[in-house]
Amino acid sequence: MTCLCYAILPIIIYSPTERYALPSCSAHADHMISSQDDPTSCVDVDHCQRAAVPLCVDLDGTLINSNLLWDGIVLLLKNNPFCLLLVPFWLLTGGRPNLKRQVARRTPLEPKNIPYNRKLLEFLETEHKSGRQLVLATAADQQLAERIAAHTGLFDHVHGTRYGKNLK
Repeated sequence: MTCLCYAILPIIIYSPTERYALPSCSAHADHMISSQDDPTSCVDVDHCQRAAVPLCVDLDGTLINSNLLWDGIVLLLKNNPFCLLLVPFWLLTGGRPNLKRQVARRTPLEPKNIPYNRKLLEFLETEHKSGRQLVLATAADQQLAERIAAHTGLFDHVHGTRYGKNLK
């Protein structure tokens, strides 16, 4: 889990795979957050003016219990296996952002069928109701991320991979 509170742009990022200190909060300057911690322990930032600090949430492996690119490739394989022959071409003509966009355009991923992290969703609902700004920040395709954000109805902003700009 990642918690970050920047001095210039104060944000907190929740991700299960990394660890960061809270450098701009003097009371938390040496505090490290473990990836085994509960999501609620990540955002106890009274010293950082909690309501004013946006909460940024990763998508793949955090908000959802899967990876949208791999889910899309599996669906592509099931629905139209010949499209997989285009994967090298997509990578050569636009890199990972193009691959993500092409897979997203060709697969019927429905946000209601995606396996969400229910505990995190409940926590985000509480944060959203309290007026906290929530940001979905992901390396997944922007259009897919926007559909998931619209489905949950929780996020104020969405930042994902766009053509030519991979947010990995």
